[in-house]
Amino acid sequence: MYSAGRWRPMSAMVVASLAVLAGAVPASTALASQVARAAPAAASSDCAAPTVGQVTCAALVAPGAVGSLAAGTPPAGLSPANLQDAYGFQSSTAGMRQTVAVVVPYDDPEAETDLATYRSEFSIPPCTTADGCFSKVNQTGGTSYPAASTAWGPSVAISLDMISAVCPNCHILLVEADSPGIGDLGPAANEAVALGARFVTNTWLSPEATFGTSEPAYDSQYFDHPGVAMTAPAGNGGYGTSYPAASPGVIAVGGTTLTASSGSPRGWAETAWSGSGSGCSPYEAKPSWQADTGCSTRMLNDVSAVADPSTPIAAYNTDTTSTSGWVQLGGTTVASAIIAAGYALAGTPASGSSPASYPYAHTGLINDITTGSDGTCTPGYFCAAGTGYDGPTGVGTPASVIPFSSSGTSPAGLIRSGIAGKCADNYLGGTANYNKIDIYGCNGSVPQRWTVEADGTIRIQGKCLDNRGNVNANKNTVDLYDCIGSPAQQWRVRYPNALENPSTGKCLDDPDSTTTDTTQLDIYTCNQSAAQQWTLPYPTPASTGQITSGVPAPGATTPGGECLDNLRGFTTDGNTIDIWSCNGGAGSQLWTAGADGTIQIVGKCLDNTGDAAANGNLVELYTCNGHDSQLWLARSDGSLFNPETGKCLDDNNSSTVNGTKIEIWACNDGPNQEWKLPS
Repeated sequence: MYSAGRWRPMSAMVVASLAVLAGAVPASTALASQVARAAPAAASSDCAAPTVGQVTCAALVAPGAVGSLAAGTPPAGLSPANLQDAYGFQSSTAGMRQTVAVVVPYDDPEAETDLATYRSEFSIPPCTTADGCFSKVNQTGGTSYPAASTAWGPSVAISLDMISAVCPNCHILLVEADSPGIGDLGPAANEAVALGARFVTNTWLSPEATFGTSEPAYDSQYFDHPGVAMTAPAGNGGYGTSYPAASPGVIAVGGTTLTASSGSPRGWAETAWSGSGSGCSPYEAKPSWQADTGCSTRMLNDVSAVADPSTPIAAYNTDTTSTSGWVQLGGTTVASAIIAAGYALAGTPASGSSPASYPYAHTGLINDITTGSDGTCTPGYFCAAGTGYDGPTGVGTPASVIPFSSSGTSPAGLIRSGIAGKCADNYLGGTANYNKIDIYGCNGSVPQRWTVEADGTIRIQGKCLDNRGNVNANKNTVDLYDCIGSPAQQWRVRYPNALENPSTGKCLDDPDSTTTDTTQLDIYTCNQSAAQQWTLPYPTPASTGQITSGVPAPGATTPGGECLDNLRGFTTDGNTIDIWSCNGGAGSQLWTAGADGTIQIVGKCLDNTGDAAANGNLVELYTCNGHDSQLWLARSDGSLFNPETGKCLDDNNSSTVNGTKIEIWACNDGPNQEWKLPS
């Protein structure tokens, strides 16, 4: 997994690379001042320095606990909860069915089992080949895998675990190239996109001098995928630039040092990591969205996330040749995977767009990292963090997924309370200042259609959610008010699903956890209670087709022959929803899994009859009304979960008898609760 000695320093190869640049490439004056730095000596990596045409990994193993855990002992390192809180990722119900691909050289035979261990430890639903959540292919999309490599194991573990931590409901595609050569890794990236991934994280890098003036040709061959968010690590050797991060079609991700801090309003302190790569590319043209003036070509980086092995993440990696198990990992591969998964939470990029440009246009929910450096340079921002854009951290780290969306806003939708069936509501749809914001039964009406904006505001009907008078006191009311840029109108996500007003440090609260409609909301000391849990309207992809059961058809050994069915294709409210042999009937079996969490057919919704929560309560067809009885969360274990009742969609006794009515039942991971949605 990793060597017992020091990390193989990248400084020598970077110095050599820079010498090549100085002799062969007309660089800008700014570029000539780049000074290479060694990576932290305490961290280690087994990946060899790249030879001609080859690359290396960007994963580092930090010193610390390796192996099994004593009962009740959590793994050392940052956890999913830490990452979700630090970066404002409201992940538990978001990111459904988005596929994030990981591109790596060589095979990792234990990838899926290691992933299962990580997800189990942190109570994340399984993501397996059997349930369709996890897929592994070679660089041509087949299942004849390349030779295995323990050296790249930490890179795989980092990537799969970080995607799971940030976007638990995302699907994962692992694409394994034959070798660490660009001629294999490039086609592997293309294959990931060809297989439908709109979010791709690369685990590898090489100093720009490795490919030199060939980079633009490689850009067009492998990294020109408009509408795809493709990330790459900036490197772990300090100041200097790497490929493919330098490609304008790739999101260059730098590294930070992230520590919990009770003295910070954010709850976290974050600085530029000394090992992060950054700088001005000698080969790549400057993209239109970069406006810094010291570098006339492509500037690295775009964004950043934690990567310092001294503030590592927890991961699980099996290596059959050395000590294995729970490890603490760092390196900019960590950051690259976090950012790719963050883009997945934000929704599918706009067709033909450049996702790298999104955070430049939507900086309101970006943490501006202003301290730390990765070397010595001129101009200073090439290697030192400061206010606004800088090389090591780009525009900063995410405080929400919204900056990673093409529009800079969420879809208009419900803000659902942690109290079942209730939503944040603009009382009677009033638009006057000080109109109260209340708790009300979810109904999907205009007074409940909120948007989350990149400037940190939450809006409805042209106005903002406002902490009245910006008063810092428990039970101070929240209202509707003109959007004026006040601190009283700023809201950010805190783990698990709280909405904190940073100015006061207090959270949006349903007083006394009331279920009484029209009760006005207020702010209160954050306490992680259900009264302070609010699920925002993040996007999920819509798809139409058959919904197949996990129960095999009679005589079959694998699922796929039994389908969720709207009996006889009728359109009347209350029509039976049943199990039936798959036949593709337009009115009976072609369902649309909507971006709003509904499952629809013939213009109506799959509905839990009467909102009842008892095991065996039947589901039916009903007019779509925005109620939680019509919300179905597609979890990575294949279940369709109704949060109002806490129950799952269930085929009673795994029946394959046509016409058997579908119900809800306590979730149990059985095949009769596994439903494969249309992709």
